[in-house]
Amino acid sequence: MRVFVRLFGTLAGRFPDHDPVKGIEIDLPGGAVVADLLEHLGISGDESGVVAVDGRVSAPDDPLPDQGSVNILQKMHGG
Repeated sequence: MRVFVRLFGTLAGRFPDHDPVKGIEIDLPGGAVVADLLEHLGISGDESGVVAVDGRVSAPDDPLPDQGSVNILQKMHGG
């Protein structure tokens, strides 16, 4: 299965092939869930603030659709 991932915040800087508009294409085994994608990318749960799959906020155990669009937004810190 293939998903299209856009990363926000400093997460995008980890992936030299990341295009701010198109993101990156990631191949995963069929039946993968959000947590599998985060693990594949090396993004810990502490780093990802919100993961949206096809425009809907998703939980770690939510399935990923083939050809799905995933946005990963970094947690914000500040005061």
